[in-house]
Amino acid sequence: RGDLSSLPGLLAELLALKVDVIVTITAPATIAAQRATDRIPIVFSVGDAVGRGLVATLAQPGGNATGASGQFVELQAKRIELLQQLAPGTARVAALMYTVLGFPPAMFQAPRPHGVEIFIVELTGAQDLDRALSTISNLRADAVLLSQIWSDSRFRVEIVDAVARTRLPAIFPTREYVELGGLFSYGTDIGLTLAQTAVFVDKILRGAKPANLPIEQPTAFDLAINLKTARTLGISVPREILLRADWIVE
Repeated sequence: RGDLSSLPGLLAELLALKVDVIVTITAPATIAAQRATDRIPIVFSVGDAVGRGLVATLAQPGGNATGASGQFVELQAKRIELLQQLAPGTARVAALMYTVLGFPPAMFQAPRPHGVEIFIVELTGAQDLDRALSTISNLRADAVLLSQIWSDSRFRVEIVDAVARTRLPAIFPTREYVELGGLFSYGTDIGLTLAQTAVFVDKILRGAKPANLPIEQPTAFDLAINLKTARTLGISVPREILLRADWIVE
């Protein structure tokens, strides 16, 4: 659940095992790996590799790290746009984030899309959910956005249940949340992202150098919507969203 204090110890164990490749998810894990070794190849999956300073450029990473980098800032703008399509009048969005996990600085500096105000609500784990709900209420938010793809399946259920209690329209990062009852999602397929990292590992084990392997970015994004949840919230889903949806939960 995002405990970063264990990273140095875990990496020390990997170095002692003399592994051939280290795979990291999230920017902090990648940064910790880069600090631990400049010799062992690192394959990462992060939101913004260049923005976080993990590599020099997408085309020429340099160093001993390469991998997949998302389009986090662009994705956020698109999610806000979809929220406004589904819930016209959306103007105050509460964004649930564990900021320590390395969200790109541009997310907080970029002009707010479509006149929407974005309020960051820190979420580090289950212990924060009640406080987060209280904050959302105090902010008088009219929609919720979740950016973090939590790997803990139990916590994903808790997040969806907590957001449901706000009775607000909410957009999630992947369809796994929609299958659990979340209203809708827009983002990359986790399976495809993991497949990308596997390809990098294979190339490196065959002799390729990370410095010479360009960073890959997602080219396909899924839109999923839960019609049952929409009905519960009294939301009429626009036809254009239904036509664009890749996944529909009845």
